[in-house]
Amino acid sequence: GRVARTFGVDLDAGLQDALIRIHHLNVTMPGKPARLTLHGEMNAQAPYSAQLTLAWQSLQWPLAGNRPALYASSGRMQLAGTIDKWRLNAVTLFGARGIPTGRWAISAHGNRHSVTLDALAGLWADGTVSGQGCIDLLAKQPFRISLRTRNLQAAYLNPYIKGHAGFALMV
Repeated sequence: GRVARTFGVDLDAGLQDALIRIHHLNVTMPGKPARLTLHGEMNAQAPYSAQLTLAWQSLQWPLAGNRPALYASSGRMQLAGTIDKWRLNAVTLFGARGIPTGRWAISAHGNRHSVTLDALAGLWADGTVSGQGCIDLLAKQPFRISLRTRNLQAAYLNPYIKGHAGFALMV
């Protein structure tokens, strides 16, 4: 069944002509340390542009409970541009149940038809993860992804395996 959740919302914003200025939008969940904070500007007329910064602390999924499947202790994302030409940068501490937390950074750009992952960089399992790629819905080969890991401590993934591992994957 559905479970009702209560959220605290604090908004300080203004509208001048078609420009929406968000000085801050804070979203919290009473009794939990989770917090989302958004600020920036959005143009509500064509070409509909935005310059937004989103920061978070103590996020988890599911939202309630003491055993989250996914969690992000902190992070920050910046999005700028229009639907036809945008850029995104993000950094976060992210983990999942049974998998160690890692420090991740992503840089991407795109438009309404494609997303280019310029760089994925992670410090995870005492090693590094890097990648890049593209998803282009109009291309004959819509997915191109390259992922490389180095010096990952195998025991993080399986306690019976000793040593370090790495791999390269290209699709």
